[in-house]
Amino acid sequence: FSVSERMNRPLQEMFQNRKIRKTYVAVTHPPQGNALPNEFVVKNYLVQKGQPGKAVEVKSGGKVAETKFHVVVRGSDFMTVRAEPRTGRTHQ
Repeated sequence: FSVSERMNRPLQEMFQNRKIRKTYVAVTHPPQGNALPNEFVVKNYLVQKGQPGKAVEVKSGGKVAETKFHVVVRGSDFMTVRAEPRTGRTHQ
Protein backbone atom coordinates (compact mmCIF):
# COMPACT_ATOMS: atom_id res chain seq x y z
CA PHE A 1 0.00 0.00 0.00
CA SER A 2 2.77 2.45 0.91
CA VAL A 3 6.54 2.58 0.45
CA SER A 4 7.04 2.16 4.20
CA GLU A 5 5.52 -0.92 5.88
CA ARG A 6 5.03 1.00 9.14
CA MET A 7 2.88 3.63 7.37
CA ASN A 8 0.30 1.16 6.00
CA ARG A 9 -1.98 1.13 9.06
CA PRO A 10 -1.96 4.93 9.68
CA LEU A 11 -2.69 5.58 5.98
CA GLN A 12 -5.46 2.98 5.95
CA GLU A 13 -7.06 4.59 9.02
CA MET A 14 -6.86 8.06 7.47
CA PHE A 15 -8.64 6.81 4.33
CA GLN A 16 -11.30 5.04 6.40
CA ASN A 17 -11.89 8.17 8.49
CA ARG A 18 -11.93 10.31 5.32
CA LYS A 19 -9.05 12.49 6.49
CA ILE A 20 -7.28 11.97 3.16
CA ARG A 21 -8.50 10.96 -0.29
CA LYS A 22 -7.14 9.85 -3.64
CA THR A 23 -7.26 12.03 -6.73
CA TYR A 24 -6.37 10.86 -10.24
CA VAL A 25 -5.62 12.93 -13.33
CA ALA A 26 -6.24 11.48 -16.79
CA VAL A 27 -5.76 12.69 -20.35
CA THR A 28 -8.35 11.22 -22.70
CA HIS A 29 -10.27 11.78 -25.91
CA PRO A 30 -13.46 13.81 -25.45
CA PRO A 31 -16.77 12.11 -26.24
CA GLN A 32 -18.22 12.75 -29.69
CA GLY A 33 -19.52 16.30 -29.83
CA ASN A 34 -17.53 17.17 -26.67
CA ALA A 35 -20.90 17.46 -24.85
CA LEU A 36 -19.67 16.56 -21.40
CA PRO A 37 -20.50 18.76 -18.39
CA ASN A 38 -17.58 20.30 -16.47
CA GLU A 39 -18.48 18.19 -13.42
CA PHE A 40 -20.29 14.86 -13.28
CA VAL A 41 -20.58 11.73 -11.14
CA VAL A 42 -20.41 8.14 -12.35
CA LYS A 43 -22.17 5.60 -10.13
CA ASN A 44 -22.03 1.88 -10.84
CA TYR A 45 -22.02 -1.47 -9.08
CA LEU A 46 -18.86 -3.58 -8.81
CA VAL A 47 -18.75 -7.31 -8.12
CA GLN A 48 -15.63 -9.25 -7.11
CA LYS A 49 -14.59 -11.56 -9.94
CA GLY A 50 -12.17 -14.41 -9.28
CA GLN A 51 -9.39 -13.98 -6.74
CA PRO A 52 -9.96 -11.20 -4.14
CA GLY A 53 -8.18 -7.96 -4.99
CA LYS A 54 -7.42 -9.05 -8.56
CA ALA A 55 -10.46 -8.15 -10.68
CA VAL A 56 -13.94 -6.70 -10.51
CA GLU A 57 -16.76 -6.37 -13.01
CA VAL A 58 -19.61 -3.91 -13.37
CA LYS A 59 -22.79 -5.78 -12.51
CA SER A 60 -26.08 -5.09 -10.76
CA GLY A 61 -26.22 -6.46 -7.24
CA GLY A 62 -22.64 -5.46 -6.50
CA LYS A 63 -21.30 -2.82 -4.14
CA VAL A 64 -21.90 0.80 -5.09
CA ALA A 65 -18.87 2.58 -6.57
CA GLU A 66 -19.09 6.33 -7.10
CA THR A 67 -16.50 8.65 -8.68
CA LYS A 68 -16.71 12.41 -9.17
CA PHE A 69 -15.11 13.83 -12.34
CA HIS A 70 -14.08 17.39 -13.11
CA VAL A 71 -12.93 18.51 -16.56
CA VAL A 72 -9.70 20.48 -16.04
CA VAL A 73 -8.74 21.19 -19.68
CA ARG A 74 -10.98 20.80 -22.70
CA GLY A 75 -9.36 20.60 -26.14
CA SER A 76 -10.71 19.64 -29.55
CA ASP A 77 -8.95 16.26 -29.60
CA PHE A 78 -8.08 15.71 -25.92
CA MET A 79 -9.27 16.58 -22.44
CA THR A 80 -7.74 16.44 -18.99
CA VAL A 81 -10.01 15.11 -16.26
CA ARG A 82 -9.59 14.90 -12.49
CA ALA A 83 -11.24 11.86 -10.88
CA GLU A 84 -12.04 11.60 -7.17
CA PRO A 85 -13.34 8.22 -5.97
CA ARG A 86 -16.06 8.77 -3.36
CA THR A 87 -16.17 5.12 -2.31
CA GLY A 88 -13.16 2.96 -1.60
CA ARG A 89 -13.80 0.00 -3.89
CA THR A 90 -10.99 -2.15 -5.24
CA HIS A 91 -10.17 -1.18 -8.85
CA GLN A 92 -12.74 1.59 -8.79
